[in-house]
Amino acid sequence: MMHTGLLSGGWILFLFLVILVDAQDPTMKITQTDPPTVPGTQLVVAIRDRDLTMDCYVENLLDNAAVRWQRLYIADNGLSLTQPISQDMAMDDNIHYSMEKPTQFTWRLRVRSIQIADEGNYMCYVQVTLNSRVFANRTVSVVFAPFMDPAQTSPDTSVTAGENLDLICNATARPDPLVEWSRLGGTLLPIGQEKFKGMVLKLVGIKAQDRGIYRCTAMNKVATVIHDVKLDVKFQPVITVQRPVVLQAVGYRAELQCTAEANPFPQSDTTDVAWVRGSTTFSISSDRYSVRFIQGAFSRLSYDLIINSVQKDDYGGYMCRVKNNFGTSTGMVTLKDTDTPQPSVKLGRVVKGNERPDSASGSPRGLLGVLVLSAVLALVLGQH
Repeated sequence: MMHTGLLSGGWILFLFLVILVDAQDPTMKITQTDPPTVPGTQLVVAIRDRDLTMDCYVENLLDNAAVRWQRLYIADNGLSLTQPISQDMAMDDNIHYSMEKPTQFTWRLRVRSIQIADEGNYMCYVQVTLNSRVFANRTVSVVFAPFMDPAQTSPDTSVTAGENLDLICNATARPDPLVEWSRLGGTLLPIGQEKFKGMVLKLVGIKAQDRGIYRCTAMNKVATVIHDVKLDVKFQPVITVQRPVVLQAVGYRAELQCTAEANPFPQSDTTDVAWVRGSTTFSISSDRYSVRFIQGAFSRLSYDLIINSVQKDDYGGYMCRVKNNFGTSTGMVTLKDTDTPQPSVKLGRVVKGNERPDSASGSPRGLLGVLVLSAVLALVLGQH
């Protein structure tokens, strides 16, 4: 009888433990999110247009219970609303959401191409009784990289010197972007600063030297975006004469030089660019006079008048003239007599008479080169 009583008591204890286990509420937690949850918080910061996933791990789920997802959010009118998302594997919206089961006890919610409107508090829960539930949740915030509206951002622009211009960089982002302007090449902005913070850079009384590439940089914690604007400035030629006085003795080569900047660029095959002395215009090479037009970068040109074997009547003033659609500019160079022959600036030596040092075939060095080349070819052909 004693053994029978002990046995009955043991069965009662076992059944009590089984009932106790079965009666335990489910437990649940968010085990993983992509992107990850901000450490020490319940916040998930998602990037717009990318997928968001949240894994809800559930234990002790009763057979007749269902794991559900919902979203709580604040509507535009300020009201707090609830959006049902799923019940077990069934979705209310199969296009924007999906449910995955990476493990037997995990319900993974996927929000496809998340948008600002998807922000809110996402709750994974099990309804235990009519008035109670167990749950785990995450608050989702959505951010996006800077975006520059092409319709409200300055394109490449051309202006005339003296005009004013606003360079606009209309960038939107979440969180708000830091926007700043700079110039490529490390050149200072026309306002005298290396950088300017703001969406609108105001240029007043634009000068020729203000042309170039202006860069707008918009940045936030998501990304950095750049937009370059090429500013073209039309202006009257600006002439620089580095040697306003040139000395040379009779019978030697003299070099008159001027440099200019112009936009639009003058036509080299016309009288837009010329040397003038009295009623004589030198725009092409002739007799003892050689005219050289060299086009450089950034709308620059070098214009030389070379006088071979200077004569007495060559001494005097020469005007370098450059013109384009916006005006004509001039610079003066005076050729003066001296008893001491002066070396060529370009060649670094004295050039006498009608010697043409730039013609390789007519110079001693050129002839020597031809002879050496002929000897080498004869040697190579002889070996064959």
